[in-house]
Amino acid sequence: MPPSERQNMRIMKTTTLQLKHSINRSSCPLALLLVPLALACFSFSPTARAVTPAPAECPPNFNARTGCHALYDLTTGVGNAALGWHALAENSDASFSTGIGAGALSTNSGDSNTAVGAAALFLNTTGTENVAVGTDALLFNDGGSFNQMTIQPSEMAL
Repeated sequence: MPPSERQNMRIMKTTTLQLKHSINRSSCPLALLLVPLALACFSFSPTARAVTPAPAECPPNFNARTGCHALYDLTTGVGNAALGWHALAENSDASFSTGIGAGALSTNSGDSNTAVGAAALFLNTTGTENVAVGTDALLFNDGGSFNQMTIQPSEMAL
């Protein structure tokens, strides 16, 4: 560049400012607090806790049930517990019976029976104070009372 052009050209000097505190504080700690708080609020909302389909209301008279058609025909029975598909399904007025397993005590109308296992005491109608543990235990008991039966896996037909 010739010297005459250099004189016409202005040189611009730039300086870089060194700011010691250009960003005072990071907002990251605040975000770490607010995100879990927002998630907690959503988890306690009624729609977050809803299940589909909604469970039926609790049955009356200290009865408890879980499963499709468990305690389905219950009217006046007291203190029954049914867990499993069709457990204690036809029990309407019998009390203090426990059926755990698919079809346990399905046709029951007798008091104080306990059945644990699929189809245990399945056909029991009027029998009382029976205990059946295992799949199909006391399956054909109709009106017998005070029976106890436990089926071990080795005793079942394969």
